Amino acid sequence: LSGTQLRGAERRGARVRGSGELLGLGSSGTTLALAGRVEGVDLSRWKDRLPVDRFGVQGALSGSFRVSGPSNRPSIRVDAASPQLRTRDLAPLKEVRLLGAWEPRGWRVDRLSLRLPGGDLSLSGKGSRSAKGMGPFSLSGPFSGFTTRWLARPEVLPFRGTLGGVLTVRGDGNRVLGEATLRAPRVVWKELEVERLSGKVGLDGRRITLTRLGGALLEGSGYLDGTVLLPEQAGDPLVDLKGTVADLRVGGWAAQHLGDLRLTGLLDGTFRVKGPEKDLKVEAQGSLDRPVVQGLAFSALTFRLTGEKDRLELQEVKAHLGGGSATGRGTLRDTGTGWALEFSVAGDDLELS
Repeated sequence: LSGTQLRGAERRGARVRGSGELLGLGSSGTTLALAGRVEGVDLSRWKDRLPVDRFGVQGALSGSFRVSGPSNRPSIRVDAASPQLRTRDLAPLKEVRLLGAWEPRGWRVDRLSLRLPGGDLSLSGKGSRSAKGMGPFSLSGPFSGFTTRWLARPEVLPFRGTLGGVLTVRGDGNRVLGEATLRAPRVVWKELEVERLSGKVGLDGRRITLTRLGGALLEGSGYLDGTVLLPEQAGDPLVDLKGTVADLRVGGWAAQHLGDLRLTGLLDGTFRVKGPEKDLKVEAQGSLDRPVVQGLAFSALTFRLTGEKDRLELQEVKAHLGGGSATGRGTLRDTGTGWALEFSVAGDDLELS
């Protein structure tokens, strides 16, 4: 049967127009060769076939299609677009375009491109499906221009800078995971400036996982690994992060943040911060190379500290000066305008002349 036309047909509220051929009609199998357009595909009405609920996707698509193959196992190619879609966690998605295919046992995305404020994202990949629903899938591709303007809740990631990299989204009908490989020339997190940022950030529901995220800072380097659990609604993120730093030149930072404590040197060490963001617990240990404290030059200094973000207990500080050594304990308190130090020290065989 040739010249078949579909006029004014509807499918889950979408308007369908098309024409083509039905070969073998009336026999044991019918082969389709159809093409046309569809308008007003409301994605919320296709959540049994697409993972729209997982991302909170809202909006409609329109575009062209081609259907070929046996009627019981057709292949459907689509070229669809939308001026705007909305999701649960991101700013509105603009200029969305999807090129792909719906196959008998799965689906394929040749290109999914979209624009967000100041940047864009392009993904491709494939997924499987069965009578039980969505099977495993994976999408991956580059993004650029990522800032807090992309987020529906910018306060969740309070950084300044512009990120680029590669995003991978994978999962199945029950779980969706995201991972981004990041790069940026410069990022400022709170008051800390990081240059040549690199690393990976994973997202599993509300859990963010950091893998060797860091770069150059204070003329040295620093990297973070660990997790941040985002609150369901209002509330503090729950943090569990470990870090390493190397060759940090701390003089400028100390002059800005440690008040009357004059301190210079190159810092190496490890640290861990854990707990709600407003009540973080801190553990750290490390060493200062060529340290100068209050004008007194030591050959080496090691330390161990614990505490909270506004009060640090210096539990063990050891310094070497000439052939002697000194040990000390103390407290660093955030006064709101700077840090105040209370410290006691004892020494052996110190040469102070």
